Amino acid sequence: MIVFNVLLGVAFVGSNYYIWSRLEEYQISPAHWNPITVAWVPAYLQNGEYIQIETIIVLNNYPFQLFWIAMIGNVLFAVWILRSKKAA
Repeated sequence: MIVFNVLLGVAFVGSNYYIWSRLEEYQISPAHWNPITVAWVPAYLQNGEYIQIETIIVLNNYPFQLFWIAMIGNVLFAVWILRSKKAA
């Protein structure tokens, strides 16, 4: 259980860092997110004016998904521990 939580914690932090580092590369012109993806239209500063690119960048929303995997995994571990205590 500890190894499970440590691995998911490291993956959660890494995926958050990845998404935020990608968002910091660009001026964000409004970002949209849902449980599956994070999407935004990048804009660059040129001659004091932001110029949007006609491309939408979409990333998987791994932090949100990893959070729910961790929650479900911990509930399953708790059920398993309760069942093993009742059997003993």
